[in-house]
Amino acid sequence: MSRAVQTEKRAPITLVDNITFNNVTTTYTSNAVDAQAYRKFILNVHKVVANTPTSLEIRVQMSPDNVNWFNYVREPFLGTAGTEDEAIDGDAVARFIRLYVVATGTTAVNTFTLTVTIQLMA
Repeated sequence: MSRAVQTEKRAPITLVDNITFNNVTTTYTSNAVDAQAYRKFILNVHKVVANTPTSLEIRVQMSPDNVNWFNYVREPFLGTAGTEDEAIDGDAVARFIRLYVVATGTTAVNTFTLTVTIQLMA
């Protein structure tokens, strides 16, 4: 007799909503998500590149108190080539999770456009 394994999930939450990184916007910090009831997360990342910006770094940050933040140590996500869709998983090791995004080499025509959602799982 087999038993289905059920995983409690929270509906996906948009952390970065179609933001274009250019000569005006080069960094972005998302709102924090309360992950206290969850142990795992999946980031769903959609990135579009126009022309030749230099780099885009997405840092997952965590906090026990929504005040003091630390970087979740993993390799920076995403390269610079073209449109990319990635799913990145990790452990929710603190109560709050947010994203910090840094774009370099962007101009009015050399841009990154980014959307990221997070799915939390028990």
